[in-house]
Amino acid sequence: MDNNAPLCKELYNILLLNPDAQEHRLTFGSNHSCGSERYLIKEDDYMRETFCPTSTLLSVFKESHDILAKCQYRISDYGAENLYFLTLGNLLAAPGNHTAFNLHEKLFIKNLKENTDIKFLLRNELLLIERFLTSTNNRLNKCSSLWYFYRKLVILARYHNCEKLSYSSTIIYSGSRHFSNYYCWATARWLYDIISAKEKASLLEAVSNFCFENVRDISSWTALSYMVCQQKRKLKNNYMDYKRLRKLLQLPEEDTSEPDWLHLEIEQYVAKIIKIIDSAAAEEWPPYLCLMEILKEMPGAADLSIFSTWHLDLRNFEEKYGTINLVRNHPVVPSNLCGNALLSRNARHYGLKKVFLLKVRNFN
Repeated sequence: MDNNAPLCKELYNILLLNPDAQEHRLTFGSNHSCGSERYLIKEDDYMRETFCPTSTLLSVFKESHDILAKCQYRISDYGAENLYFLTLGNLLAAPGNHTAFNLHEKLFIKNLKENTDIKFLLRNELLLIERFLTSTNNRLNKCSSLWYFYRKLVILARYHNCEKLSYSSTIIYSGSRHFSNYYCWATARWLYDIISAKEKASLLEAVSNFCFENVRDISSWTALSYMVCQQKRKLKNNYMDYKRLRKLLQLPEEDTSEPDWLHLEIEQYVAKIIKIIDSAAAEEWPPYLCLMEILKEMPGAADLSIFSTWHLDLRNFEEKYGTINLVRNHPVVPSNLCGNALLSRNARHYGLKKVFLLKVRNFN
């Protein structure tokens, strides 16, 4: 049987070019941008972009699919290294193929155990999976199996003291690629609970900055509220999952049974969220929901006078322009304002404040 998988091997090498680039983008699109080339690469000292046209995607998948079908995924028929490259090619186009995915993970773990250059292998695998998770292909960047495998890789990399782990930027890049990426932000919450307090502070800052720039992204705001509320909740679900995965990966138990909790100035985060709501005249619910979740846990974290101001502003607006009715907790713009874009926007803004004030009035 032919032991070559040239397209899949080329994919591997292309994705690992310039591994020290601070930012890497794997972009998919139509064929015309590449001409006759299989990949189009643009790079500078900071960023590298690999463009993969549809024709290349299909060619890589066909090579992988055809050979895997012939050998029926048997290592003895084709060799571990060749199968590893083929499963990588399969992941690119069909991450939902659990047979290929499980084999890829099995081959990587086997290779890790049989080699001495563990950090090199881990770095490469992390980079490959991060390329997929931060790509423009939604089948990749919101694939639950890829995110689950990524958690295992992070555990292994931390255990072996790998340097320059970029999980914070991976979360942010992936979140920016796919709106409200549930598995991305669920992994952010998971990471937050297992990393050191210093790393928590860095991840929390990155997540909060993302949220403040993306007020519509409910998944990121949910992650932010979770991280802030861990100050009091101290939930251990993710930490216990981390310990379970360590055991699954046959790593020794850690000396500590407690996460490294981070102490936060909660009032500062509450003030920032309130400022975002007021300064941006937020027309979306996620910032309000985040604020509400924080106040459920820590009612004293906000200056209550600000809500008195909200009440007064709302009353003055309704007296001037009409009552903002709520239908299933959604504000309805008064009909007399529908022809005025600015006033309609303001009505929605005050309507969301009205919903919020009704929900939090019993917190204190």
